[in-house]
Amino acid sequence: MRTKTLIILLIILGALAGTGTLVFRLKAPERSNGRLGTQLLARLPVNKIVAITIKDSEQTVFLEKNEDAWMVKNRFSYPADFSKISYFVRNLKEMKIGRQFKSSEDTLKRLSLKEPDDQEASSDEKGTRIHLKGKDGKFRGYRPGSIVRPAGWLKYCR
Repeated sequence: MRTKTLIILLIILGALAGTGTLVFRLKAPERSNGRLGTQLLARLPVNKIVAITIKDSEQTVFLEKNEDAWMVKNRFSYPADFSKISYFVRNLKEMKIGRQFKSSEDTLKRLSLKEPDDQEASSDEKGTRIHLKGKDGKFRGYRPGSIVRPAGWLKYCR
């Protein structure tokens, strides 16, 4: 191969590599901050939780911890399954931030993140509110103790 041909091919290869790099960098998602992928409730003191309130648009469940076991307070103190409660709280603690965006009224409706008490929202637009109460009587959580998420596999917090 001639030297002149080799130089022309190297110039073309460099131009293609530069163009490819530029295109990939322009299409790369922006990183707003370093919080993506971190735990939302990393400092949640799971062993200090003594009461959990779960409220959706239709009903409310009060779980309370006695000296011995967890009870469903509003169901005549029926014993609750500790393994399910611990699994639920562990999942809340391990929940990670997957995406951040500014929400509008339409987004809240579409993702079922409206408050369960909202009279103007339909039942499909309302989420589930979860309150975690500690031993000291304070509520703990992401936003003054409340996490709102729709039913199903995907979890959206507000």
